[in-house]
Amino acid sequence: MEHLKISSMLIGLISVTILSLPCFGSITYSGSLQYTPPAPAGTTDGINVLGPSGQWDNYTVTFSWTVTNSDTSYPSYPWKYTYRMQLSGTQYGYSHIIIESSDDMTSSDIFGLTGAVLDSVKLQTVQGGNPDMPEDVYGIRFNPPTSGITDLTWSFYSNREPVWGDFYARCGGFQGGI
Repeated sequence: MEHLKISSMLIGLISVTILSLPCFGSITYSGSLQYTPPAPAGTTDGINVLGPSGQWDNYTVTFSWTVTNSDTSYPSYPWKYTYRMQLSGTQYGYSHIIIESSDDMTSSDIFGLTGAVLDSVKLQTVQGGNPDMPEDVYGIRFNPPTSGITDLTWSFYSNREPVWGDFYARCGGFQGGI
């Protein structure tokens, strides 16, 4: 199984919710990281492609994000998080994706998830099906809605403000097994 770890920090979720403070205008954070072969795995653009099998290190891997408070659809959940992960190949889809969060976050802090399935919000461990993840991390684990997906976009609303955090994805294996 191939794994992906973004070594530079990405948008995560903060442990302190500041809902009582007034918002002074729209805020949007966005960015992306990309691994492009044939560079040695883990040496370009903050993305480390890990694992012995070479499933993802031959693909261009792109991870992008947008987090904004300008969508006022759900006032109790003022932050909209949108993520997209793409592989240039089609042979190996995603098993799951973990976005780091604060250790007091729960599933009730997430609302209106589309494009993915919420698996858990808890301590995600290396021993818990996340080989090559550098360390245990408290985070949100998302599963794709179907097997074999190599271009996944998902979004949700949260009452948690964004901060930098880590990201981990795992390959679903040959023929899209999850």
